[in-house]
Amino acid sequence: VTSAPVTSTPMTSSPVTSAPVTSAPVTQAPEVESGRLPPTFSPTKNEPPTIPPAENEGGVQPPTAQILIQDFTLQQGSEFQDPSSYQSAALKRVEAQVSFETMATTKLLQYYALYCIFEATNAKTNRFIEASGAFAPTQIPGWNITQGWLETNVDPCGGWYGVGCTDGQIANLNLFSNGLTGNFPPEIVLLSGDGPFATGAGNLVLLDLFNNEFLSNNDDNSWMVNLGSQLGFLYIQNTAFAGQLPAKFPDGLIELDIAYTMITGELTGSAFEGLASLKFLLIDGVAFNSSIPVEIASLPNLEYFFATEAMITGDLSYMNFMPVIFEHWVDSNPGLGGTIPDSVGELDTLQSFSASGCSLTGSIPETLGNLELLQQLWLYNNNLQGEVPASLGQLSFLKILELEGNNLVGNMPGSICSNFESGMLEVLGADCSEVNCPCCNCCNVQQCRALRM
Repeated sequence: VTSAPVTSTPMTSSPVTSAPVTSAPVTQAPEVESGRLPPTFSPTKNEPPTIPPAENEGGVQPPTAQILIQDFTLQQGSEFQDPSSYQSAALKRVEAQVSFETMATTKLLQYYALYCIFEATNAKTNRFIEASGAFAPTQIPGWNITQGWLETNVDPCGGWYGVGCTDGQIANLNLFSNGLTGNFPPEIVLLSGDGPFATGAGNLVLLDLFNNEFLSNNDDNSWMVNLGSQLGFLYIQNTAFAGQLPAKFPDGLIELDIAYTMITGELTGSAFEGLASLKFLLIDGVAFNSSIPVEIASLPNLEYFFATEAMITGDLSYMNFMPVIFEHWVDSNPGLGGTIPDSVGELDTLQSFSASGCSLTGSIPETLGNLELLQQLWLYNNNLQGEVPASLGQLSFLKILELEGNNLVGNMPGSICSNFESGMLEVLGADCSEVNCPCCNCCNVQQCRALRM
């Protein structure tokens, strides 16, 4: 999504309520499930093996598919020593494919990476499920849609649900709202277009896991570092992903949605460093308990920034570094205080500004009247003082202005009231007992909310 319409109402929950249209965004370390080996990101070779591995114990040669792919697997073949591992189950599904013996290694790796995802997340438990008691151990549901995935004669690029390919490589994986459970496996990196785990099987551009609420990740996001520089869209909103942010998100990201996950820890700037293409960042509902780092604020193409209910602290001074910001919502962050900087009035691309339910103090800057494109301004439920600046009447495109729940006094400027007729103003809210506002059509949060519904 390279541009999005200005939404009409700020939300205390994520502004994204369905899977993003681009393809189509938890808390203690879970124990390693019985029979599984933790992923080990040791360097892998990027050329096909030329010497078959030694025979297994008892002189039995490993299956053909294993011989061909094990130099590329994350644990160099040791993951297959446990027959109950999801990797072993994935290997069996690869070997069940018709004529797998004649397939290229890259095609075998496509099947293997995808089947690792299927076997790790189809009707599988995780610590979040066990702690929540959401399902009995034998009643965990499987995927909602499995078209193609259970067949033995269908190419992943030719009919598997959620799989999209470009030039024979896996490019898109759209599994949003598909009932995934268990722990998402790091073998997804085998589908990256470049980096230490690239195999030629994929050139991943989009990974959409949105709204798989019982899908977790073993508290491990480290594999996100290796999703490849071509990855443009990553959505994990409303999953049970936990742990800290990865050390670094892929450089090519355009849209990133990690809202309402169980990710914890500081909002570390280094994770966002160098994301020169990022336009859309959604971090609502994640308990960061930290301020907005300059590495996020200074992203050169960031247009949409949503951090509602994210335990953001500090003040709004970071907005000084947002050169092309279009929508900026940071509602319901009581730890976010200080004054509204005068320099916000210089953000001439800003069309929607929402900072309700915070702890903002001081007066509303006259400079906000310079935001010629501004359509929505929500500043209700703060500690703002003084009078409403008449300069806001200059905002001829302003549709919503909500200032109720503050300590404002005086008269509502006539220049603002006149915008009901001469401009585009639809909702004007203030504390009518403190602000003389004969033109206000709502005088408290509840009344204003009713107008927006």
